Amino acid sequence: SMQQLLFNFDAQKLLRKWLCDICETQNEEGDLAGIAPSPDWGYGNGPVCNGIIFVLPYLLKKYYGDEEAVKQSLLSMKKYYAYFKAHMGETWLGDWTGATNLETPIPFIEDVYAFMFSTIFCRLGKNYQVENEQAKKKLEGYIQKGKCAVDTQTAISALIVLDIGDKEALGRQLVERIAKDEGHLHCGMFGVQFLYKALDKIGRADLAYDL
Repeated sequence: SMQQLLFNFDAQKLLRKWLCDICETQNEEGDLAGIAPSPDWGYGNGPVCNGIIFVLPYLLKKYYGDEEAVKQSLLSMKKYYAYFKAHMGETWLGDWTGATNLETPIPFIEDVYAFMFSTIFCRLGKNYQVENEQAKKKLEGYIQKGKCAVDTQTAISALIVLDIGDKEALGRQLVERIAKDEGHLHCGMFGVQFLYKALDKIGRADLAYDL
């Protein structure tokens, strides 16, 4: 809901303060707490929560031209990226919450975040092109005969939005997947950020309303 907030409200001061709170939760390893401010909340939640350290400063720059937000958080972003890369394959939140958490494998979600994080670094002018290309190739590996090998609303939508694979073939797969799911939403906190954008990209706003 970050872009919705930025689009509708003058939230720059609030979010800059929150960015400070988030950075202050970072531990020596580079991990971030699941909630900020919250000194005793706990760690090990993974990028579904902690990806905010990339998304928030990037969107503050995009919507407000706030370069200081990027400078303020850059060290924390780099520390978290190193932590994330070193701990890929561990157990943490997936497509949270409920049964949806079990449908899209966490390794797929990690690969999407590796691509997203390195892409944000590149857009901020940081030298992460090699990492970005490696992450993109990893996602391209999920394409088999034009389809996403992980046949879930979340995975198919993520590839469409991130321009991985053929949009038309993946679009047909997404429509088929929704039909198999009897028109019900089968995404968690991770997937829902992609699903409606994907349906828009393939010209199926009708399905978005039906869901």
